[in-house]
Amino acid sequence: MSLLDATMLFNIGNTCNDNAKYSQAIACYQRALEIYERDPQLDPIYIADTLDRLGQACYFQGHYIESLSSHKRALEIVGENHYKAAQILPRIAGVYIAQGNYDQAIVTSLKALEVCEAFSFHSSSFRAYSLRNIGEAYLLTRRSEDAWPRLQAALNIYLVNDGEWSQWTARAIILIGKYHHYRDDMARAEMEFDRAIRIMSHLFGKMHLGSVVALEAYSEFLIDTQRARQAIEMLQRVIVLYRDAVGEVNLRATRALHLLGRAHVKNGDYTLSISHYLQALEIIELHYGPKYNAEAGLIMKELAVSYRATNQEEKAVGILRVAVALLEIYFGEDHVFTLEIKKESNVAAREEVDGHSVSDRL
Repeated sequence: MSLLDATMLFNIGNTCNDNAKYSQAIACYQRALEIYERDPQLDPIYIADTLDRLGQACYFQGHYIESLSSHKRALEIVGENHYKAAQILPRIAGVYIAQGNYDQAIVTSLKALEVCEAFSFHSSSFRAYSLRNIGEAYLLTRRSEDAWPRLQAALNIYLVNDGEWSQWTARAIILIGKYHHYRDDMARAEMEFDRAIRIMSHLFGKMHLGSVVALEAYSEFLIDTQRARQAIEMLQRVIVLYRDAVGEVNLRATRALHLLGRAHVKNGDYTLSISHYLQALEIIELHYGPKYNAEAGLIMKELAVSYRATNQEEKAVGILRVAVALLEIYFGEDHVFTLEIKKESNVAAREEVDGHSVSDRL
């Protein structure tokens, strides 16, 4: 196959990627990459672009490790001070956020902003992406005041560059909805979530892999506003969508499983909640091993509540000890998440996370 064929595959991959057909996009990028890499005279920027877009598709497909590897290979080709780094670095930061590596996401995004500054990308979507990543990392670690100006700045850039009916605009709006949710401004939060869902539904359809990030955020809001049954119905459909689109044990499904567990707790069904929490933890361990990731520690905190509610105190104490150790690794000893679990479990000393399986430990 010729370079022309590779370019055609790359363009088809972009179309699939933009329309949330991520498995098809991955296949096209991989085939294009094979052709490009056979030509020693080819400008390496073609390879870097293909690796970057491959990493993006892998991210949306829930293949975070593969995504990070692909983006880093692209960055190695162009270098951190190349203008292309302005688009690669924010995507690396986005993967770090998905993995719960929030500090590294902020560091990477700040570097991306430096590149934007160097190349005068003051109003570009690349700058908005970096600001959005920083805002999300702060938001997810309960630094709402630090998150707000970044999220607002990102949204303003997206609105100017991409317009209202863009998935990137919608993603910024989702985070602004979360900001208001976490600050208990529920009326404003619902307005923002409704706005984001309308945009995603317009672009992809309501029940589509491209729309689930909005549906998950709204489901969390529904749980916290005493509408657990509505959240359960939505999350069950999201999990079916994940199963059909990306497989049974995909990392993207762990958030929905976690929220579904919380929703069942609100309904007083602790047995079902335990089942969903354990499913999420098993998927995380399958991908990351016995040290899990940051999300796992938060799931374990919720799991302990359900264990206690079903008179399984020994299991609750054991899992809280593991959760404390995990959160100390991923957030630090003095972070609010870690301190909350320490207080709840009366665990003061760090305990090593061993290499046993989820079923052995839980």
